[in-house]
Amino acid sequence: MSFDPDDAALYPPVFSIIIPLEFHRGQWEHCWKGWNDQTIARSMYETILVVPPGFQQRDLLKEFSADRVEFSEHSHDIGLCHAGAAKAQAKYLIFTEAHCRPEPDVLEKCLQAIHDNPDWAGFSCRSVPITHNRLSRAEAAMYMADIEYAMHDHPWRRILDQCFVTKRDAYENCAGFRPELGHFAEWVLAASYFRCGYKLGYFPEARFHHYYTGSLAELREFTLDFVAGEIRYFSELPATPDGLLEPPLEWMCQGNFDRGTARSILEIAVKSLWPPPRRFARHFQHSIGKIARWIVPAIFGDQVARGIAKAHVVWAQTGLLLARAVGSESMLNTRFKDYIAALIAAQRLAVIGKLRRAGRERQDIEQDIEDVVEASPDVFAPGHTGFYPIEQYQGHQFRWSDTAAAMLISVSAGTRQIRINCLPVRDLTSPICDLRFYLDGACIPPRQLRTEKQRVSIDLNAATPRVLTLGWTCVPLRAPADSRRLGLAIKGLELA
Repeated sequence: MSFDPDDAALYPPVFSIIIPLEFHRGQWEHCWKGWNDQTIARSMYETILVVPPGFQQRDLLKEFSADRVEFSEHSHDIGLCHAGAAKAQAKYLIFTEAHCRPEPDVLEKCLQAIHDNPDWAGFSCRSVPITHNRLSRAEAAMYMADIEYAMHDHPWRRILDQCFVTKRDAYENCAGFRPELGHFAEWVLAASYFRCGYKLGYFPEARFHHYYTGSLAELREFTLDFVAGEIRYFSELPATPDGLLEPPLEWMCQGNFDRGTARSILEIAVKSLWPPPRRFARHFQHSIGKIARWIVPAIFGDQVARGIAKAHVVWAQTGLLLARAVGSESMLNTRFKDYIAALIAAQRLAVIGKLRRAGRERQDIEQDIEDVVEASPDVFAPGHTGFYPIEQYQGHQFRWSDTAAAMLISVSAGTRQIRINCLPVRDLTSPICDLRFYLDGACIPPRQLRTEKQRVSIDLNAATPRVLTLGWTCVPLRAPADSRRLGLAIKGLELA
């Protein structure tokens, strides 16, 4: 496949190479040289350099006047990629990074991949790490393991923004990279290709060399960017996830740190002490356990959890630095992964806490009781307190509650019935369960309750539109090899 250079004005290029000049790590001139040394005709591809505000070497850009230079208001790689794609002319887009150097035959290999795999809407190439110190080698080892998993084993996550080739129409049909999501946009775009029925491949014969810095400061910046995009994405979605991009545990269980609802649970945990059932000693022990569980979040919200997460980061970083100084390569790799895991957990709690506090302030300012909208409560929403993450059981999606839990329910005026549907894993009618329900802290009388083996129906009458706090307490279900305090296995709620 070839084109006469004189026909360049008649034929659009085959490839548009999009290079964002942010995060170039001092490697962008090597990147540029790699693209100019390609083995196919120069008329077959265009190179679009996308320049962020404040780029320090604009004088050197004059040397590249033969190619496209686009100035953007974006200052992030993903936003620059998005801007560059909007200016591209070719049928195929190639997204890369300014600290990645392509091998001379990359475009030739890409043509081969396109010819051999006509069913592919896009594919990622092989990323070959460039390292220069012990931390950069540990960083590369961690990311390469994730890349190998994504390329070979994951059902759809085959977009690697270091070296991703795609048909332009498929990219546009999937809405492209979303700048506001930062580096998490890579995962979101891959999920979008999958939802749209596009097939993505992996072509390791086309090779890019990726430079790893081994800089902890840059790693912190990168992970925070990814986490902020991740949380923003899930905050914009309907509560129930679609099973592709799974919300992290910190997001799904964020309600466990809501100070107001934790106080409601603490109140009903105290009230559950009386009247005692026949097995008073066991009942008293469980009730005290519930009270102890909710004292800290009721007083401090997420402050203690965030403090513990930060301490884990400091401890993990200390272990990492010691391993870099005196540890083996295997130990260094392990400590590096431990540090990144602790960092991500702490950053998620920080971002979610900030978002929740901002949302609570807006709610306090804007909410009017007249604006309450009635809707069946979604047990899979992330704001409930006293819940564990989403699980699957015999094809059913469900969530375990704690032995004391609460959720907010919006109702309009009139008579309603709340139905709580559970999995057949415990008999709710058993006296051993000691199941008690509360509305706004008041124990619901038996005449308003109908308890079946796997369902509880609660009658309520609201004189005006209201937001009610529905809470319950019970004795924990003992499950083999599960140390959690398991309450109700809820698969859904109805507001009838």
